Amino acid sequence: MTLGGQALFDGVMLRSAKRTAVAVTKDGVKTAVSENANSKARGKAFSGLFRFAGAVRAAGIALYMRARLKSRTAKRAVLRLILALSAAAVLLFALVYGLEAAYDAAKNALMPEGYLINLFDAGFLIAAAAAITGAANALPATRRLFKYHAAEHMAINCAESGIGLSVENILRQPRVHPRCGTATVTAVFAAELVAALVLPSALPEWAAETAYAAAAVSAVLVSSRLTDIKKPWAKKLLMPGLFMQRFVTLKPDEEMAECALEAARAVLK
Repeated sequence: MTLGGQALFDGVMLRSAKRTAVAVTKDGVKTAVSENANSKARGKAFSGLFRFAGAVRAAGIALYMRARLKSRTAKRAVLRLILALSAAAVLLFALVYGLEAAYDAAKNALMPEGYLINLFDAGFLIAAAAAITGAANALPATRRLFKYHAAEHMAINCAESGIGLSVENILRQPRVHPRCGTATVTAVFAAELVAALVLPSALPEWAAETAYAAAAVSAVLVSSRLTDIKKPWAKKLLMPGLFMQRFVTLKPDEEMAECALEAARAVLK
């Protein structure tokens, strides 16, 4: 059975074709919520949109569950959830605004005439991603999230290998997975870097943006198909994505593995 999932703060979301399960652990208290997956009536053209909506909903459920574990009443849990989401929105706005300001300043200082501007764009994106990842690894909360990210992968690897679900078996699994979104993001970065190298700097902005979008969409489609191809060349093309996952996954502890185990059991029952 093929599974998908995502890491959550203090928890894991796993998803099969039929069910979605969210498991959250906080201070030794564990709980899980299971729900039906997307209806079969939904068309393939909108399946990605519904999966994204489901992922956002699962994240909201996990945040509420986490807040509920720390609060005596549901009202306080909702208040904690609102405060957490508000803080996240402010931080996201500050991050996007700060990156945009840094990009404009660097471009004006280093590329005043627009020379090799496309290559500069790609280089700035890679440098920004590396800086954000490095900063994230220095934060205890993000490091904990990265451990749950690994636990999610390891639970999926364990379930798909058929060796039997247990904490011990989960902890023996690799912490990377070819279907991880990090691999897709890596493919998009690589495609945009290639586009930056081949596109002329004098290209109109609308044409350059169209080319970048086409390169990104093509990278997403190709990377999603590579995981189904059991050939040596396909595995080699997946290696950059697997390598990048090393920076956003950390070895989980037994409590995190047990949380992922609960999610896997719930989604597979």
